[in-house]
Amino acid sequence: EEELKKIRGGILSGLQENLDGDSITVAEWEVYCLLQQRTVVEWCNKLGFDMDTVGATAVCFLKRYFLRVKERVFSMNYIKAAAIFLACKAEEQYVALERLVSGLGRDARVELEKDTLAAAEIHVLESILFHLHVYHPFRSLRGFINDVKACTTPGNAVAVDRIYHEALIITRKSILTDLCLLYTPGSIAFVALRMAANAADHLGIIDQYITSTFTAEQIGQISGNVDQLMRIEKVLEEGLPSQLPPHVVPIVEKIDTVETTPMSIS
Repeated sequence: EEELKKIRGGILSGLQENLDGDSITVAEWEVYCLLQQRTVVEWCNKLGFDMDTVGATAVCFLKRYFLRVKERVFSMNYIKAAAIFLACKAEEQYVALERLVSGLGRDARVELEKDTLAAAEIHVLESILFHLHVYHPFRSLRGFINDVKACTTPGNAVAVDRIYHEALIITRKSILTDLCLLYTPGSIAFVALRMAANAADHLGIIDQYITSTFTAEQIGQISGNVDQLMRIEKVLEEGLPSQLPPHVVPIVEKIDTVETTPMSIS
């Protein structure tokens, strides 16, 4: 966590150089980045993209971008749209650039130029070092649920479905936190599964799954990582900020409007 704060502090200092002495803290910048990620989620929902694939991948791309961007080359609307466009490709749910532009204009009231968005895509790709592989907790969660269904009685089917539904909600929340930058997808999914089972008062089903599926050595490894699992659970239990402090709004609006000449593409 401390290393992430150091990286963000360095990125933020570079972005604030041309803001006439205005400054915001790393914590405030983190809230700003979170709100940008939430906008990506909102746009994906409005455009009908699958949140457990395209939406989650787009958010992860935006997280990587915020950890590497040295200067603002495009306005944030172009960066967010480019992250979604790349996510569609990475998740093999391709959408034409023209359709994305028209869809954002129609459903999200965001007007973008097709050529500029194409250039922004290259900028985002360079910023994330062309690394398009993203590993979400959703696949691990589905694997856990399939195993739970296989080792429990048919009478628990409804309870398992309820656990899965609740665990999906928790896992989707995790995508907006830093957890995916710090922990393995399996660890996040496992914590979400236990939290969901506990909330549904069906923790016994998960405990039975663990004891009947995992070896004593594997259970020992899980116990050895209990501190890590507790840290994940603490993050998931904490509420995420819903808005920026009032004094920060005009500063990030300045950052949002910094836009240099887009790079040309041939």
